[in-house]
Amino acid sequence: MTNRVSDVDESARRLRETAFWKHYRNIERALSFTEEDFVNGAAIHKAIVEGVAGCERVVSEAADLILARKGRRPPREFTEKLVELVRCRMLEPALMGEVLDVHRLVYCAKSSKEWLPVYTGLVRIMEVLEACWKYLERQLALA
Repeated sequence: MTNRVSDVDESARRLRETAFWKHYRNIERALSFTEEDFVNGAAIHKAIVEGVAGCERVVSEAADLILARKGRRPPREFTEKLVELVRCRMLEPALMGEVLDVHRLVYCAKSSKEWLPVYTGLVRIMEVLEACWKYLERQLALA
């Protein structure tokens, strides 16, 4: 029975990994554009928002699993899930703050149409999302 459970966990982990990198690449592609093309490119903006949202969904799924294993009911909202992980000591507060900064930056740009801050922060956005995902995957492996 244990092998079967670990096989299922490993299969789910691989699916999350594949999904995360697919969405991450959508963000990464934006690095190839000039500042002007990026700031004026609606299709680029859409790809960034979709990429960040996709990475957040994968992180959210990992958060749900961690919280369920801790006997906690996961909140619906992404930001509340991060707060709950910090309360359970399953996520560092500083990393949560960085993820929330990325979340706000991208979604504020979407509504305000001010994309220059996103362009200048693309590499950091990618680093933060990757760091959070890897951190939670490590927590899942330990839980």
